[in-house]
Amino acid sequence: MTQKELADKVHVSQAQIARVENFSYAPSLKTITKIADGLNLELTFIDKTTKKLVENK
Repeated sequence: MTQKELADKVHVSQAQIARVENFSYAPSLKTITKIADGLNLELTFIDKTTKKLVENK
């Protein structure tokens, strides 16, 4: 999948995908979740403020 295809799929700009890919941008959790969903990846992490497990599936 190209950056443009992923960007179109998750409704963000291709430039934003490129910046995330190159580690030159710290995306919001909302954007990270959209990208993970677009790539059919499960996203799991521990929220430091609540100490609870968060999953996007």
